[in-house]
Amino acid sequence: MPPIANALFVEEQEIHPIIVIGTGPAGLRAVQELDRQYRGYPIKLFGNEPWTPYNRVKLSSLLAGDITEEEIDTSTTIPNVTHITTHYNTPVIAIDPTSKVIQTQMGEYFHYHKLILATGSHAYVPNIPGNALPGVFTFRDLNDTQRLLARTTKSRHTLVIGGGLLGLETAKAMSRFNTHVTVIDHNRHIMFNQLDEKAAEVLSSSIEQENITLLAGEGVQQLVGTSFVESAVLRSGKTITCDTVVFATGIAPNIALAQAAGLSVGRGIKVNHSLQTSDESIYAIGECAEHEGKIYGLVAPGLEQASIAASHLAGNVAFYHGSTSATRLKVVGCPVFSMGDVQEREFGPAHASYTDETRSVYRKLIFQTGRLVGVIAIGPWEDIPRLQEAISKQRRLLPWQIWYFRRYGSIWRDNAADDVSTWPKSATICNCAGVTLGSIQNAIANGCQTPAQVTAATGAGSVCGGCKPHLAELTRARQEAVTHWRALGGLSLIISALSLLFLLPLSIPYNTTVQDPVRWDLLWREGWLKQTSGFILLSLGTLLSVLALRKRMTSFRWGAFDAWRLVHALIGMLAVTTLVAHTGLRLGSGLNLVLVLCFIGMLLSGAVLGGVIGFEHKLNTSTGKRWRSLSLGTHLFLLWPIPALLIFHILKGYYF
Repeated sequence: MPPIANALFVEEQEIHPIIVIGTGPAGLRAVQELDRQYRGYPIKLFGNEPWTPYNRVKLSSLLAGDITEEEIDTSTTIPNVTHITTHYNTPVIAIDPTSKVIQTQMGEYFHYHKLILATGSHAYVPNIPGNALPGVFTFRDLNDTQRLLARTTKSRHTLVIGGGLLGLETAKAMSRFNTHVTVIDHNRHIMFNQLDEKAAEVLSSSIEQENITLLAGEGVQQLVGTSFVESAVLRSGKTITCDTVVFATGIAPNIALAQAAGLSVGRGIKVNHSLQTSDESIYAIGECAEHEGKIYGLVAPGLEQASIAASHLAGNVAFYHGSTSATRLKVVGCPVFSMGDVQEREFGPAHASYTDETRSVYRKLIFQTGRLVGVIAIGPWEDIPRLQEAISKQRRLLPWQIWYFRRYGSIWRDNAADDVSTWPKSATICNCAGVTLGSIQNAIANGCQTPAQVTAATGAGSVCGGCKPHLAELTRARQEAVTHWRALGGLSLIISALSLLFLLPLSIPYNTTVQDPVRWDLLWREGWLKQTSGFILLSLGTLLSVLALRKRMTSFRWGAFDAWRLVHALIGMLAVTTLVAHTGLRLGSGLNLVLVLCFIGMLLSGAVLGGVIGFEHKLNTSTGKRWRSLSLGTHLFLLWPIPALLIFHILKGYYF
């Protein structure tokens, strides 16, 4: 950089801006978070590509022809405010930390107050002879995508070197015009860092049905060609004829700019828990940052780092302690999920697995000291969002949950309670953007009514889109009230109150003298009155059971279902009133005690069910769903023993 005294500054202002270098996902998130947390402070965003910002995660979909360039544009996510200015196609070539100045390739200079480096990474190309031949490509950015798009219609056999996520997605995209594709990976199996051998085997079966050949445990020794690549010589000595080669062999962080500025670097730009580099005025986030010796090559950690760096810049307490790596996407149309500690070791953590070969499903749980630390899944699995939260919190697995998983492939039996809104507020809903349930609920409380509005406000669903069903679930309108909900709720409260009286240490006393004007104890002293109330109770119970079948009697068309539900509640109130008259709130003993407790439990759970249905439109959706399921299950469970207990009760009464 020339001496600052001789430099020509584009603009001078009293407040120097925060400058963000990099228009990838991490850089954009940094700008969004700075605008939100450090509102009004001037921000400048610099990008070195000749494109407006775009969604890099969807480049493989663009290459496959599934989406258009317009659909990956993310420039609209930058707040449209005067204090944020963008400089696209403006590479930054030097940083002077002492004077806090950057220099662009155009010879322009800009002061900064703080600087955020989100320079990302570039494709790593191994030193293989022939790697610079025409017809050899990398697949990392939109420039690469444009070149490969032009190549897809001409290639007859494409060789993809690298069997990781990017390599497999590249293979699928390059096979769109019936091009034969071969994938070579030097590891024992594909996606070595995310899958175990069994999962890779299941996934490989799906991939090979797409005119894609997989060669694991093999490597390329040399690329051969004169004016264009013609073949690849493998380590085994085998030669593969090909006209196109794509390297998908990993990434190398872009650290040259930081290194030239004298910042501390390793494999990446070294940062502390606040994401600061060796210069406290300069931060590094995303794929260029190295935190505690680790570089994250995924979008989600970069977004998390961007939020923390912005928070620290705004003067808030925020620290980064690493991220839990998670992969959730469709590889060649097959759902794949991997999260947490999934590395294969000879003496690794305990695990449990489930396989359903008829559906090409494989699932594996990894746990340490009874806590869930990793999951692998091939094929669809509705529990995945819930598992992400369980892994991030390292939830404890109980022995019967592990047994249930081995038998049925799921940890949780309560599918009805598997509602996203039941999760803790700290649970991550959008793993790509690192957006929690609490953030989404805050956005909804502040007026967001549709998934698109939530995405605009929080960034959730803006990367891979896998969480959009959850956004739809969270933004759904509160359900309408059922007909006669007030009456249903009132009757349910009365039934509950009368049922609970039986559980109190009191009973209606017998008359103390025959001179009392009202002889209520005749209800229990006179046999015919006792039998009358008993048979009335039996009739009401039978009627309740018949009415409970109303919703399953599709041939029964008379009357609205909501009205019959209200009749059901009214008969329930008559039944509990008759039970009070029949017993005087005395529970009895032996079989009588069991019968009364079952009957009370059935009435009480039915009352709770009626109350939940009546007031469900005022409840949180997941709360109503959970209580409805619990009360209905209890109600039906207690119904079954009552007929047998009644028969014994009646026979005992007549026998004695």
